[in-house]
Amino acid sequence: MTSRQRQSMNRILSDICSHIGMEARYVVSNSRKERYVDARQAFCILAYYHGNTYEAIGEFLNRDHSSIMHLCNYKPMNADVVATVKSIKDFGEDNRLLQSVENKLMNNPDDQELREKLKELI
Repeated sequence: MTSRQRQSMNRILSDICSHIGMEARYVVSNSRKERYVDARQAFCILAYYHGNTYEAIGEFLNRDHSSIMHLCNYKPMNADVVATVKSIKDFGEDNRLLQSVENKLMNNPDDQELREKLKELI
């Protein structure tokens, strides 16, 4: 991992932690508490969006790249994760990430609450 990647991920981690009021050590911990996993998922999505590879993010979090892929692509996102990602990332004209989040949530027909929350965010 380059020093530029590390600086980028440190900045993203700092933004997430200040936004949700959590210490960084909990985000990078091995804990499976829902609150920490949600913050970790938001971090992974934003870090990947900013051009970091799954491998680099995994190295930063001391995890395998496949764990990062799971958080970014397969783990269903709850409304808190969507809100965190949306509030930290200024989507502007480049709204690919927002569309990706929307598509993932809309493909989960069992979770009407998430659909409504996403509609509120948009």
